[in-house]
Amino acid sequence: MRYLAPLTLLLAASAFASNKDDDDDDRKNNNKNDNKNNGNKNKKTPAPSPFPSLRPMESQSPTIDNSTLSPDATPYPTSLPSVSAVPSQSSAPSPLSSSSPSISSIPTTYPSYVPSAIPSAAPSPSPSSIPSMSAQPSAAPWTYERPPRNDVRFLPWLALNETQRLMAEQLEYDSYTWENYGRNDVEMYGWEELGEEYQGYAAELGFDQRSWDCWQNHFESYRWIDLPTTHIQTLQFFDTLGYNINYWNGYTNNTSTGAGETYWYDLSSDERYAAAQLCFVRRSWNEEDVVYNGMFPMYKPGFRFVEWKKLSESKKEAAEVLGYEDVTWNVHGLAVNVHVMCVLVKYVVNNHNSLIIRDKLTKNEKAAAKTIDWTDITWDCWQNHFSSYSWDDLQFYGLDMHYTELGWDEESWNGESDPPSSHGKYWDLLNDIERENAHALCYYKDSWDRLDMSPNSGPFPFRMPTKRYVPWKDLPNVDRQRAYDSLFYDECTWDVYGVAEIESREWRSLTPWEKSEATKLGFIPNSWDCFQTHYLNKDWYDINWDIRDAMDVLGWDETSWENKTLPDSYGKKWEDLNEKEQTSANEICYFNVNWPGGTVATSEEVEIFIEEIALSQTLAETKLSDFDLLRPSFSEELDSSSDNSFRVVGFMNLICAIFVVAQLIET
Repeated sequence: MRYLAPLTLLLAASAFASNKDDDDDDRKNNNKNDNKNNGNKNKKTPAPSPFPSLRPMESQSPTIDNSTLSPDATPYPTSLPSVSAVPSQSSAPSPLSSSSPSISSIPTTYPSYVPSAIPSAAPSPSPSSIPSMSAQPSAAPWTYERPPRNDVRFLPWLALNETQRLMAEQLEYDSYTWENYGRNDVEMYGWEELGEEYQGYAAELGFDQRSWDCWQNHFESYRWIDLPTTHIQTLQFFDTLGYNINYWNGYTNNTSTGAGETYWYDLSSDERYAAAQLCFVRRSWNEEDVVYNGMFPMYKPGFRFVEWKKLSESKKEAAEVLGYEDVTWNVHGLAVNVHVMCVLVKYVVNNHNSLIIRDKLTKNEKAAAKTIDWTDITWDCWQNHFSSYSWDDLQFYGLDMHYTELGWDEESWNGESDPPSSHGKYWDLLNDIERENAHALCYYKDSWDRLDMSPNSGPFPFRMPTKRYVPWKDLPNVDRQRAYDSLFYDECTWDVYGVAEIESREWRSLTPWEKSEATKLGFIPNSWDCFQTHYLNKDWYDINWDIRDAMDVLGWDETSWENKTLPDSYGKKWEDLNEKEQTSANEICYFNVNWPGGTVATSEEVEIFIEEIALSQTLAETKLSDFDLLRPSFSEELDSSSDNSFRVVGFMNLICAIFVVAQLIET
């Protein structure tokens, strides 16, 4: 008992000291929290990351201060459960179970493992006539939709109007930073970080929060944990590009795919799609238009521009699977030239003189294409020039900007209005801006003008379609039937040149079926427009310079061409033209047989001439370059009463035309 009083005093002193230490700790913690809160108020926002590495600013994971929450609010859960040093006090469980189950007013979080023996309520005998209504809407999945492109941002600096340029200057743009994407620091900030003043300038340029964050910032100012949220939903695209939280927060310098350092057309199809969903186009992804071979957006596939006879057997076999033969391979765009808007869309012919158009290669064709080193994107650019894309697809990848510079719009692309003037121009007549945008679509002079890679040793700019000058009665049956059924020739219109209606139409105005049949008769786009129409249905300024020079020698000028007033030279016989005039006439695919003024050559002499042209072309293909074409002389005047004379004169054209009209009237 004597030790009880000292022990009591000792315990009381210990309790007092413990309470004092607890009070001191509380005061220290309160001071620490106050200092932390004051520090957060004065802390500056970290600077954004440099563009265009797609590396958002390095930031620590955000901490949540539960002390700032209202008493009624539920604090955010911590990552680990709290552990108390002293277990919480609770009433001891009763030794015996309750005779009746306890009923809670709040449902349990998880379902019980054992179903109840008695249902909670009797089922209704009939379904309810009124659907149940929830107090809140259901959480349906939210689909990401890329905001529309703000085309003002892609205008050249000099194309901006005065107000647009002033607003751009207020955003600290100049001509260099405007036309070189990612060079202005303002693009590193999200809309909310701009502040009210800068938001106003951006709004005057057509931006809102969604379009700015996508087309200017590409969501780079967001935290990684924000990307999958409902109102953003872009994490899936960054995942495709190989980004992860460690890279995003600056803990590593490498992505899983390395896509951020890859040029636009070196990305895979899925990666390029993901980048486009993040509002990138080629110009903004690479910061500039990276070019190859001095002008193209990707490397030029050299094998495609080798003449058919020089291809290896393996490449030739693969090309045949794709539907090529010597003529269609040697002339760019001829193999599948079925529509002005589908220049390289695959097609097959059925038994009803119509075309079944396919905009995708079959599995076997894709395999064949890969054996000759085609990839999806090189095929689409170098073979198709993206012409099988819909206008929406072009806009999605930013390709419509190139076609717009060439004069196309959605209506003309869809065939609802006429194609632009650039479509009928030769390469040399395009201006610098048009050629630059054509290069971006993998065009160059040979592919744009659809030149023939086959050797041409004749006097004409293009290979002569020799079948066209075989008399009707001597044509093989299959060719005669083709000319009659598909191109609407008969003996009179075939043997007298310039009379048939189809010879007044340009190649591009022919139907797909007519083009395919004309190709089988030896025509290609350039030879059709030269040998059939002689450019008479083109505007003066849509004709190439060298052709216009030849026409000038023959007496044409802009006025007579537009008025279709034939010059005096067209009334002369071929033999009466001087050498310079004959050479100029050859430039527009005239020769003695089809010259409007006629000729005094016999049919045998004409036949010999055509055969020698055909032979020279064949020998040129077999590399017999030492063959010299000997043009027959037609200087000898022949008796007009001779049965062997072959005169093509205006009088015969008139007689044939009268015959055709009479047939039409009779039917």
